[in-house]
Amino acid sequence: MSEAKDMATFQDIQRSYPPGEEMVVHYVIDPGSELQTSKRDWVGLFRVGWTSSRDYYTFEWATQPDADTKEGCVTFAGRRLPPEDGHFYQLCFVSRDGAVRGASAPFQFAPLSVSLDDMELVEVTDDSMKSIMVLQKKPKKEEMESLRREVRAELGEELTAAKAENEALAGENAGLRQKFEAATSAAQGQLVALNTEVNALKEEIERARKETEEEKRKSAEKDARVVELEREVAIKCEAEQRLTEQVKREQARNQELLTAKESEEQEVKVLKGRVSAVEGELVVVTSEAEELRQQIRIKESQVDDLRRLVGTRGEELEQITEKLETAEATNAELHAVCAELRGRVQESQGEQLQQQSSLSANISAALSQKDEQIEKLEQELACTQANIVELVGARKDKNPQPMPPPPPNVVDKGAYVALQQAYENLEKYYSEEREKNVRVLLQLKKFQEESARLQSNHDKMVERVKHCQAEYTAKAQECVELRRKLKKEGIPATPPAAQQEHEEMVQNCEKAAAELSIRRKERTDMESKITALEMELAQAKQRYLGLEDRHDKRISEKNEEIQRQKMVFEEKAKEYAALLTERDHLKAKVAQLSESVKRSDKSSRSCPMCNMKFPLRTSEQDFEKHVNTHFEEEETV
Repeated sequence: MSEAKDMATFQDIQRSYPPGEEMVVHYVIDPGSELQTSKRDWVGLFRVGWTSSRDYYTFEWATQPDADTKEGCVTFAGRRLPPEDGHFYQLCFVSRDGAVRGASAPFQFAPLSVSLDDMELVEVTDDSMKSIMVLQKKPKKEEMESLRREVRAELGEELTAAKAENEALAGENAGLRQKFEAATSAAQGQLVALNTEVNALKEEIERARKETEEEKRKSAEKDARVVELEREVAIKCEAEQRLTEQVKREQARNQELLTAKESEEQEVKVLKGRVSAVEGELVVVTSEAEELRQQIRIKESQVDDLRRLVGTRGEELEQITEKLETAEATNAELHAVCAELRGRVQESQGEQLQQQSSLSANISAALSQKDEQIEKLEQELACTQANIVELVGARKDKNPQPMPPPPPNVVDKGAYVALQQAYENLEKYYSEEREKNVRVLLQLKKFQEESARLQSNHDKMVERVKHCQAEYTAKAQECVELRRKLKKEGIPATPPAAQQEHEEMVQNCEKAAAELSIRRKERTDMESKITALEMELAQAKQRYLGLEDRHDKRISEKNEEIQRQKMVFEEKAKEYAALLTERDHLKAKVAQLSESVKRSDKSSRSCPMCNMKFPLRTSEQDFEKHVNTHFEEEETV
């Protein structure tokens, strides 16, 4: 705004103007500036705290300034000026392109505190030799001086009559002397009354001097109070700046927490990928177990083939019977191992489904909580915007204007930068929250699809286990029946080659079971790590929510503190303006009293006998001594 003030400067701006009366405004365009005046320039009346050149209360088109003095003048009609409302206003010179080129000091619309009966019109001349009619307060001692002149005139007339009478009766006898003495005594009585009145006037002047000193003392106290208020306003401004810096630091901390949260979510995604890999390996192991079962079926088919050779190879049948018994024991062990594997797979899948369901519930709760936070933040944004609008006092003029100004709406960046920055920060925060919600929804959808896929695999595996169990039961029953028959006939049950193959199959099954246990252990460790990370993520979310709540609480408290400081500042500004007005009034009163005292000191009084002038500071004894000399001279004559 410094550049604008250098281009156009308003002159003779008063502290207050009477409402409803015509207001004349003078301004000067800086000759050294690059401002090119135009017929489309205008002077607007703005309420202090305006944010845009459209926030004017009223305006007048600017006249072309004088070519030599660069002075211009506009006149605001009284009917278009605001009423007495206690607000501060200022004048702004706006160029044709809508840029503010100059602003005046703030002022108010309030009635004059001095009655017009106590004022008089005085013609004065300013620096440009122009005659201006101004109101000036009448001296307080005017009535006193007129009364004094009347008394002196009456006394002079009486003394003149007495002197003429004395001259006429000077040659008369002693009897007339008594009349002269009576007249002289009457004159002396009047002189005593006049002296009494003069003493009263001196006492009144002394009282006026004391009042002047008292007013000076009060004015000094009020000046000190004004300085103290200005110092308090500066302290409040510094406190407000510190609060703003603290809010910025809190926003930076929130941004760091959001970054940490995103990194933790990325780590959780990596761990979930590893879990998916482990589950894939588990599927591979399951397929290997299925292949082993198929090999068992092949071996059992070979046993059937051997069973057909029982009639021709008795000795081999006895060996086959022994191998069948061993295979039955091994099959029983394999059945136990498969049952154990099936139970563990079911337990692991049940735990995984439970974890996924709990994770889905947590994600749903987090989504609902985020939605509530977004609604709450949107409500706080609306409240913040309303508070800021109330703070800057941006209100459009409701009174119809005769002609709106043509330039576009130009926003003062110095007054609007805080509001714009707050709005951009909130918009950025809302967009980040929406993106996070979208990512969480996508993750939830993926979790649900993965859960459905795992549930389908689990159902298929259960059906396959049941089918294998039924087939194994049937084969076991057939083996028992075959063994019983072979035992009755005295033929061995298992041949040596089948026994060797069966042992190899058992070793392969044990190896596969060992690998499966190792992978199960790795999967358990991975699940424990995932659980720990999920707990850490939940704790981080709780800390983040706590920080958000504390941040929101601090923001609300700071907004309330700013509002309170604003109210205190406005009250102190009003008090400051009242003190300045009272101080100016007291200074004017002191100046008038001083002028009156000076005039009183310069005045004089005359001798009633010879009209000789004596200053008022002459003592009563000297004045009476001079008057008595005239009577002594007459007695001598």
